[in-house]
Amino acid sequence: MPDSYQIDFDIATIKHLGLQMYATLPPVIGELVANAWDANATEVRIDIPDTPIDDGSEIVIKDNGIGMSDDDLRKKYLIVGRDRRESEGTGETPAPLSRPIMGRKGIGKFSAFGIARAMEIESASNGAVNRFVMDYDEMLASAPQRHAEFPALRATGAVSEGTLITLRRITKYRTRSIPLTRLRRGLARRFAIIGSQHGFEVVINGSAISPKERDIQRLLAKDTDGKPYLWRFKDEEIAPNTDCTVSGWIGALDRTTPEADGVDRGIAIMARGKLNTTT
Repeated sequence: MPDSYQIDFDIATIKHLGLQMYATLPPVIGELVANAWDANATEVRIDIPDTPIDDGSEIVIKDNGIGMSDDDLRKKYLIVGRDRRESEGTGETPAPLSRPIMGRKGIGKFSAFGIARAMEIESASNGAVNRFVMDYDEMLASAPQRHAEFPALRATGAVSEGTLITLRRITKYRTRSIPLTRLRRGLARRFAIIGSQHGFEVVINGSAISPKERDIQRLLAKDTDGKPYLWRFKDEEIAPNTDCTVSGWIGALDRTTPEADGVDRGIAIMARGKLNTTT
């Protein structure tokens, strides 16, 4: 078996990036979906319990991307704050897909701690499978040393390609079911690259998310004539005499209700196919 996996960290940073920034399911799953995109996956399959969450419940996210080797896990994945674009000298994923990278400086992995206390990672690369569990309570106990170690585990046989993430000891939705419709809508709204036309399918409990599930224009505010506050534009230059153009629409919502509609307060901007929100 390989040596234990090690991580150096500051617990205040982990708390901020996990427990405080990611308190609901759509953004947590969204970070893991973004990681799958960066791994050149064409499909992400998410299994969510359809019964009330209890001590044995698990949320499983599996992609068919390029996976991570033992070296990748140690020198890339477990490095807190690693800027992939800077360290690899490119803003794109490997050829042949060459996608724009979504990952934000190696912090997305900690989003899982916003809803769960343990995250198992099992990843296959070039025929080798590596597996370990990141445990938040163990990191908390190791906080004074700013260093934690996670034993390398034997492969389960469930992964032959890509990466399998399993969230356990779930702290949210206790004794109640996860609202799947809200989760599907939230993910559809967080990503502009979901759908067969982009070569990237996100499937929840066997059913692929459709871009139509965003359903956000129905929330737009209307003027006194009943017309929505909506402005459309196509291939407009960002600055004169450049090749940089932008397409899409701008709208003003009638309300912002995160729980009911999955819409946060502030200005929402899509960049590199992923939702970014400022308040």
